[in-house]
Amino acid sequence: VASLKNAQRTQQLLEESSKLTVELQAREEEMRQSMEELAATQDEMSRKQIELSGIINAIDSTLGTIEFNVEGRIIKHNTILAQFLDSINDQLLQKDYSTIIGNSNEIVWAEIVKGAIRAGDFQTHTLIGNEVWLSATFTAVINSEGKVIKILSMIQDITQKKVKETEFQRLSLVANNTDNAVVITDPEGLIEYVNEGFCKITGYTLEEVEGRTPGSFLQGEESNQETIARIRLLLKQRKPIYEEILNYSKKGDPYWVSIVINPIFDEHGELANFISVQANITETKTASLDFKYKLEAISRSNTIIEFDTNGIILDANENFLKLTEYTLQEIVGKHHRIFLSSDDAIGASYKEFWKQLASGQSVSSEFSRRSKTGKIIWMRGIYNPILDTYGKTKKIVKFAVNITNEHLLQAEANRKRLELNSYLNGVNNTIASVEFTLDGKLVSANEIFTKVLGYSGTELLSVDYLSLMSEEHAAVMMWENLKVGKFFSGEFKMKNKEGREFWLCGTFNPIIIDAQIPEKILMLAQFTTQEKEKLNDLNTMVHAFKSTLPVLEFTSAFSCKSANDMAMKLFRISRIELKTKAITNFIAPYYISKWEKIKASLSNDDVTFINLPLLQDSKVVTYEVSISAIKNLDGTVSKYILLFVREVQDQVTLLAVG
Repeated sequence: VASLKNAQRTQQLLEESSKLTVELQAREEEMRQSMEELAATQDEMSRKQIELSGIINAIDSTLGTIEFNVEGRIIKHNTILAQFLDSINDQLLQKDYSTIIGNSNEIVWAEIVKGAIRAGDFQTHTLIGNEVWLSATFTAVINSEGKVIKILSMIQDITQKKVKETEFQRLSLVANNTDNAVVITDPEGLIEYVNEGFCKITGYTLEEVEGRTPGSFLQGEESNQETIARIRLLLKQRKPIYEEILNYSKKGDPYWVSIVINPIFDEHGELANFISVQANITETKTASLDFKYKLEAISRSNTIIEFDTNGIILDANENFLKLTEYTLQEIVGKHHRIFLSSDDAIGASYKEFWKQLASGQSVSSEFSRRSKTGKIIWMRGIYNPILDTYGKTKKIVKFAVNITNEHLLQAEANRKRLELNSYLNGVNNTIASVEFTLDGKLVSANEIFTKVLGYSGTELLSVDYLSLMSEEHAAVMMWENLKVGKFFSGEFKMKNKEGREFWLCGTFNPIIIDAQIPEKILMLAQFTTQEKEKLNDLNTMVHAFKSTLPVLEFTSAFSCKSANDMAMKLFRISRIELKTKAITNFIAPYYISKWEKIKASLSNDDVTFINLPLLQDSKVVTYEVSISAIKNLDGTVSKYILLFVREVQDQVTLLAVG
């Protein structure tokens, strides 16, 4: 029983040992597999470690890395971050988190310290004060106990990106809010985008124009075809374009635009788009055209020449060239002094003239210039400086009109005025001169008038024409005619201060300047009182002669003109018969031949005394006669006066004489 029990126990132990052996073998296989897996894992970890090291090195060489303690102080950073923040010699160590995220992000840092992962774009400043944008990711490093022991951050400098984004935002803001039209097309010129400004100018929406070329609906019959052809050519050549063109809105209203088109190329140099910016310049263009037409009108009626600030000729219009007798090729590039005499061109005032123009001051006056042939030319005009956008003089333009004839006329007028003044001075020193208002008030008088009539200068102010004239009624009639511009000439009488009468011979002249009505009356006259008295004495004497002696009057050819009563009685002839007689009808026939000789010498003497045999009642009677030659102012004889002085022989019958 004991052996059986031992055998059973042994058998049981063998079975257990067999089981343990199998189990041990299985465990050994599992361990072997685990060891193989561990080795594979170690190999993978080693590979991952190498890969991670490569990634970390790559990150460290491309991104800024920085470590903070839980208080937010920088404890470690790489050189790239130092470059981002313009740091040298570990200046960043012990700086706080605000160096990276700025002073206004305390809440963000509080979340990071609690273990939250945060990422964002932060605006800050470098250590030398430059503005910089950083894109940063913050990750908390946690120990086995779950506590945050430090903060790791990876940072990228995105300043340029932010600048471009800001610029893009501004451009987008401009594009969306500007009154200018912005159009973007594909490489074929088909519209992809238009802004609100385009819609305002043209009246079209994006939906209406998308996929169409701008020229197909904006340009019309008045649009310049040459401009359209240039735009198309430059589009084919993919060159920038600047033009001005007339477009039409959706309603058909014309408007002018300045258009800029630029081709946009991608990174491979391929054409991606065309961008066009159009500004409505209708008012500016209208003003420009108005200015252009005015300038053309000015150019047609004025001489125009352009200079640089040193006086070098740039251009001139046809009027100027015609006036100065030059061609454009002969003067462009030459100095302005070619139009001056050598003395004027070297004077200090000439240098000051160009200095004044170059400083921006205009000069207007009348200018004397010389043509190509040396002829003196006069111009009235202005040298006008043209300023650039900085207010500096870029050129000088002269606008002028030809006043050469005006100067010649003025010179002639001055000569005539001097000549007239000389005449007037001569007249003023010779005859009386008086000025009256239209009302007859005496304004001024020369010394001859005041001296003869006895008035002083102050007394003249209280004198009028009626108080001077002797015949008041005739004076009033004359003055009424003078006031309506009628001229008066003749003899008239005036009274002096004491009331004595004087004779004058002259004119009253209405002075008409601008209007038809005279402005004043000028009297020019000679005092003829003495001549009048002499003439009166002479008339008295002549009358006395005619009353006592026979008188015959003959023409210069000795045809009878008139006779006094005594002569007509003497020859028993009537006044009508007298007109048909000549002197030979009165002279004895035998004396006629001798008379012809005497007659030839009569014009040389003023008075000739001869004994002349005359027929009287069929008898010859010899009379002592005086023959007076009456001459004109030019010295020619106008008539002869024959005066019978006395009878000098007894009557003899004509037959006895024969």
